[in-house]
Amino acid sequence: MTPLGMVGLACAVFGGGIARAEYTPRFSVTAHGALTMTGNALGLSSDGAAGPGTVGSIGAFVTTDPSLQAPGGWPAGTTTDWTLNAAAATLRLPVGATVLHAELVWGAYLDDLPAGPIAEPVRVTPPGGASVDVDPAAGVAFDDAAKDFYARAVDVTALVAAHGAGTWTVGHVPASLGCGSDCNLRSAGWTLVVAYARADLPLRDLGVWVGLEPGGGAPATLSGLCTPSAGDVRARVLVSALEGDHRGYGDNLAFGPTGGPLANLIGPNNNEGNFFAAHINGDDGHVDTSGTFGHLNLTSTSTTTGRQGWDITNVDASGVLPAGTTAAVAQGITSSEQYRVTAIGIQIDTGQPRFEPPGTTAVASPTAVVPGEATTLTWTLTNSGAEPALGLTLAVNLAADLSAVPNTFAIDGAPVAGADPSVAPYPLGTLAPGASVVASLEAVVAADPTDDVLAPIASVDWSYTACGLDNTGHAEVGPSPLGVARLAVELTAAPATPVGVADTVLFTARVTNVGAGATRSATLQVTTPAGLDYLSGTSRVGAVAIADVGGGSPFATPRAIADAGSTSGVIAPGATVTVTWQAAAAATSTRRDLVVSAVARGHRDVVASEVAATAAVTVTVCGDGLVGGAESCDDGGANSDSVPDACRSDCRAPRCGDGVRDSAEGCDDGDQVVADCVYGVESCLVCGAGCQEETGAARFCGDGHLDAGDGEGCDDGEANSDSSPDACRTDCREPRCGDGVKDAGERCDDGDDDDSDGCTAACDDRVCGDGRLSDGEVCDPGADPPGACAYGAVGCTRCRTDCAGPEANAGSWCGDGRVDLDHGEVCDDGNDYTELCRYGVQSCAVCGAGCRPTVGIPTFCGDGSIDSVNGELCDDGNARDHDGCSASCVPDAVTVDEGGCRGGEGAGPLALLMAGAGWVWLRRRRWASRD
Repeated sequence: MTPLGMVGLACAVFGGGIARAEYTPRFSVTAHGALTMTGNALGLSSDGAAGPGTVGSIGAFVTTDPSLQAPGGWPAGTTTDWTLNAAAATLRLPVGATVLHAELVWGAYLDDLPAGPIAEPVRVTPPGGASVDVDPAAGVAFDDAAKDFYARAVDVTALVAAHGAGTWTVGHVPASLGCGSDCNLRSAGWTLVVAYARADLPLRDLGVWVGLEPGGGAPATLSGLCTPSAGDVRARVLVSALEGDHRGYGDNLAFGPTGGPLANLIGPNNNEGNFFAAHINGDDGHVDTSGTFGHLNLTSTSTTTGRQGWDITNVDASGVLPAGTTAAVAQGITSSEQYRVTAIGIQIDTGQPRFEPPGTTAVASPTAVVPGEATTLTWTLTNSGAEPALGLTLAVNLAADLSAVPNTFAIDGAPVAGADPSVAPYPLGTLAPGASVVASLEAVVAADPTDDVLAPIASVDWSYTACGLDNTGHAEVGPSPLGVARLAVELTAAPATPVGVADTVLFTARVTNVGAGATRSATLQVTTPAGLDYLSGTSRVGAVAIADVGGGSPFATPRAIADAGSTSGVIAPGATVTVTWQAAAAATSTRRDLVVSAVARGHRDVVASEVAATAAVTVTVCGDGLVGGAESCDDGGANSDSVPDACRSDCRAPRCGDGVRDSAEGCDDGDQVVADCVYGVESCLVCGAGCQEETGAARFCGDGHLDAGDGEGCDDGEANSDSSPDACRTDCREPRCGDGVKDAGERCDDGDDDDSDGCTAACDDRVCGDGRLSDGEVCDPGADPPGACAYGAVGCTRCRTDCAGPEANAGSWCGDGRVDLDHGEVCDDGNDYTELCRYGVQSCAVCGAGCRPTVGIPTFCGDGSIDSVNGELCDDGNARDHDGCSASCVPDAVTVDEGGCRGGEGAGPLALLMAGAGWVWLRRRRWASRD
């Protein structure tokens, strides 16, 4: 195409139908710019009769006048009068774009194509302007008399350049309504094709053609194209068509080089087999809903009316044309559709150097930085275009808060001494297609940056030749955004008021990343002055306990911190790390003003990333004139324990009960206890609990209140009684043994302590000797058998008469020398046998065995028992002499009569022996009587 060229007017009217496939070129240029299309349908689909439906023919015209409404169920904004039709659409142009060309195309189905209406001007309303008439005679005309289709195209560049982007409305387009012969032809619409330029856009070959080419017609050649000499060809095709239908009849748009092959173009809303589906699409290929009735769009399954019979679209045609192509072919294909192509725009990126992703990149490392930290910026420049970049230069625009580190610029890793592209563009020479160069530069972040996001940009400039033109190219590589991590620290102490000695202070440090990048090694250090003692085990990060270090604070030296969920040292933008710990005020005799500091760094080793905060703690002592800790007042030297209303020496406020009568007090006796009257006094004035005089409570026995301090053991008031069991006595003493009233637990109470009157001093009617074991008794003699001991016993144990325990008792027996009348003794001579009479007495009375009187055993010479005690040497039981034992019981001579011996005549040995034996017998008999 001719650079910035413009073809003149052309007219192709074929009365008997279209004879050949031909589009009329309307504009061509090679410029840094692009093409765009907008427009709208001028009718809604019919039901085949008079109302809205989904058949392929319009039943009512669209209008921008909401007061109009076609009859038969059509929505507001419709009409059956073509002179009132109008539809709006949005023209979108980038800011700063210059309109190079604008072509208004309209067309419709019009029964018999009457010359009068078809020649009338259409009415165009630009954004913010008054309506203007566009005369079709000023442009090119296309008629298809065989099918009653027509199209007109007029150059409106001046009008569009004057009003620019916004809402454009076109109306008063002649057209026919209804079904006609097949309910599939009646349609109408308009399209505005705009070519625009902007310096930052790629150099492109732009062309516009108009016509009325039928679907199914012969291929049409589009000449004068300029494509790159090598490499892939990037292109887009913009198309406007009349009478497309949503149902689909195998229609496609084939595009390709003149020698083929042709490719069926497709788009997001242009399907193969139904390319022309009555859709108004934007430059992205998707449906554009911004125009009149933009919400009514037909699909293959539509059940309600929609915009009918007009297509506008913009589809990708990259890779379809080969390099070096100067002409292309477009052909509408269909199986039975009657659509007509009314306009084609072709946009081709020319052969030129290209510096764009993915080959061209900008990388920063690290991307998250802190004030004072350096980062390395690396640009990889790859020429992905088809032409060499001549005189390539690199200039770096560092952000205001970045500065280049001297002598760090490098090309392909090799340092370039003294070079700094942030000061002056650096020449890179010629870069062939497909070649790359890598540039790097170190930059440091300012200590106090004004922005949190830094975007250094590399500008690449070059020159080249394309489409016979010498051109220059420019690309901006980046930005490589750097997120600056900036910390803010807040330190508070609680309580915020002065504290006393040994009081605990809770410190809270809140470290917030107020920047745009995450920290990588954030730390916190806390300095605690002498006078505050860190409390072991109190450090927390959030709710997590942090172990002490060396018995002290873990933050005494810089320690890594992180927000919840992040790794150590990482604080995300907007996140806050809360650190708490406690300290106690050390002992002091004077007031102390202490300052605790917290220092946070975004990066452990970068001093410039440091921020700090302090918290003041005042430790007070009573008498320093400053209220703190547990003090409620402190007037310094004016503190007094005697002056009314003065702060006391213990730094407590004057109060009731401190012993000093203050101005609001009627009295103050040193306590807040309501005093009672003196015991026994029934009325008095005392100092009350509120330090005001009031009537004291009377205290006396019988008032119903126990006054233990005054000797009362009880006081039941009127219930006191000296006769009722268990009642408090009238002397306010507890009921007790000896008060004359038998109370619970007492067996008796005779009012005295005489134990011998049947009721003991312990109020027990059980006494010692009653045979019952009572409290305090070890034994009771009344329980012993009668008598001291059993008769005949030598001794026994019996209870003492005071019941204090057992004791030994003498027994009673015959022969104990005591007459025991209770046991039948009549006498008791100290033995239990019958005694001998006095020697020589023949009869006597004695106490015999069994302790009864009896006749004693006589003992005399001649009793036959030798009584040696009384001098008897023998006793032969007679008083004769001369029978061997004399009448004086001494042996004598035995007188022998005729035939024997006779005593007195001399006793022989036998006589003596018998005399001895008799004595022994007598003694044995006497002993036996004692047993």
